[in-house]
Amino acid sequence: MTTQRVSRLCVFLMALLLVSAALPTLAQQGDEEREETYSILMDEAINQYFEGDYDGAIRTINEAIEVLPNQGFAYDWRGWIRYMQSDFDRALRDLNRAIELDPEDAIFYVDRGMIHAMMGNTDAALADYDQALALDPTYGIVDDPTTLDAYSIGFLIDNYTIAVETHPDDPIARAFRGALYANIGDWTAALSDFERALDAAPDFVAVRDLIEQTRALQADPGDRAAFCHVPNFEIVRREAFNTPFEGEIESSLYFRTACIQVTSAPLDVEIVMQATSGDLEPLIAIYDDALNGLYLPETLSGQSIQNTNTLTLPFTFETPGNYIILFSRFGLDEGDSTGSFTASINADVPVCKGVIADDGSCSS
Repeated sequence: MTTQRVSRLCVFLMALLLVSAALPTLAQQGDEEREETYSILMDEAINQYFEGDYDGAIRTINEAIEVLPNQGFAYDWRGWIRYMQSDFDRALRDLNRAIELDPEDAIFYVDRGMIHAMMGNTDAALADYDQALALDPTYGIVDDPTTLDAYSIGFLIDNYTIAVETHPDDPIARAFRGALYANIGDWTAALSDFERALDAAPDFVAVRDLIEQTRALQADPGDRAAFCHVPNFEIVRREAFNTPFEGEIESSLYFRTACIQVTSAPLDVEIVMQATSGDLEPLIAIYDDALNGLYLPETLSGQSIQNTNTLTLPFTFETPGNYIILFSRFGLDEGDSTGSFTASINADVPVCKGVIADDGSCSS
């Protein structure tokens, strides 16, 4: 839930392998070894949580706390899981301890506010949310969402969706997820969350302000970037039809994703990727927003041809929805060509001279 929490998700598999080995006793471990042991245990606990093993995750966090007893991160995670289990008294004690250890971490106040809300302590819940916004203004609606970490936003939306599904009337969880939706330009989802939060807590002043900001942006987004939320994957920038954009393929970052929104189908498009530097050999793939492959070039002959710097792919989208276009290099991760490219997704679509809503409709 913090950036630290997100980054550690990337080492789950390694953690599962390492934690099975015999760990040195605490008395034998130096500071670095204790920190490594703690990290391994927390990685395992987070993995157990996402697998639905809440009891196992708490046991593993208890072990991590024995290794390093003064880490607010561990208490926050244990409190978060206890919130999911509706064990609110112990969840509150954990979040109080997390804040005592690290009073500058804004996410701890969001999480404690959720617990206060479920215990009926509405005033305390709203005060915690106000404190979170004071510590980290990006938990509200930012002026430029491209400055935010898209992977972190995707993770937070996915994780707070679990909270909303577990406790649908929690106004803090709704407000926080609503702000995340607003920052990716999903105005409808944002307003839905804000309105549910306000129903649960009519005195939620911060949410009234967020509703006002969201409606103003919905009416006039200007050149504000919009994104697609792909659950359990990431936030992907939404590209406009017939508008070129740029990307770069590097040795380690071998793809660039884009999202398009199809509002009227069937829709014929022509996707163009042209290398502009390096020895890049372009490759294109298409997925729906559940990451089902609709066009995978390695399964079709003749589309991905080496030694060409321009690739043109005609494709027909049969149903409305959000779609992910992957721009990569020949051979995908097994390739070694790198360089910059320009791309465009061309289609005969009407140009909206007014405001495009989340459902793709245009108002003048």
